[in-house]
Amino acid sequence: MHKDQFALTASEAHLKFIKECSHLDDVPVHYYRLYKDKKELEASLTLGLTLRGIQIFQNVGSVRQLLYDFPWTNVGKLVFVVSPKRGVFFSTRLSGLRRRF
Repeated sequence: MHKDQFALTASEAHLKFIKECSHLDDVPVHYYRLYKDKKELEASLTLGLTLRGIQIFQNVGSVRQLLYDFPWTNVGKLVFVVSPKRGVFFSTRLSGLRRRF
């Protein structure tokens, strides 16, 4: 496999890898725990970033229940903000709809 990729430049290899990964059915998800309050011991929401978009889960015990599934085509803006009073939070603009989590 590596011998087949030897002639590719680094950017060509990255692009080929991304294209092949985007066709996988079980796309990996990067999860981030979201807390409503700094004093909260367990995260109440989980943010999932995938190749296809953003997923928001509600945590109920040890189970994640999918609340929202936004494809990247509907995401106009995704901003992470650090505030001394509120901590870190993110804000999204989704096809004219603004949501804060």
